[in-house]
Amino acid sequence: MFNNNITSANSIFRVLVPALGISTTLENYSADSMFVTDSIEVSQNIVGADGQKSSGFIFNLIDQTIDFPASSRSIEVFETIYNAQLLSRDIYTIQADITISSVHRNYVLTNGTLLRYMPIIPARRTLDTFSVTINWGNVIVTPI
Repeated sequence: MFNNNITSANSIFRVLVPALGISTTLENYSADSMFVTDSIEVSQNIVGADGQKSSGFIFNLIDQTIDFPASSRSIEVFETIYNAQLLSRDIYTIQADITISSVHRNYVLTNGTLLRYMPIIPARRTLDTFSVTINWGNVIVTPI
């Protein structure tokens, strides 16, 4: 039952990278922007010379950006993935599961790869937000 609760602070973001033995729950993401995805195009549409519209479903990759304050221990997860990829010259597949209990949703994210990574935490007057972007092959939402 929904109760107009839009709290994101109670979300749980679990990450799994089997090839590296990583299985963890992310902690201490940024309060102003925890994790976001862009909207995706899910159909291709054309109009023929006679004005008839035709449409078809299309698959798309989904980019998700996750932001952390510089003090977050979860940054180590992405440093580990990046360093392993750098050393092996290979890609490691990421799986994830996000539970947002306030809106009764669970998201299963599969076939992910580290797309964008900040090799150095931004240092300004104080240390700034560390961001990573994961490119997901699929995201499925289910009610909980």
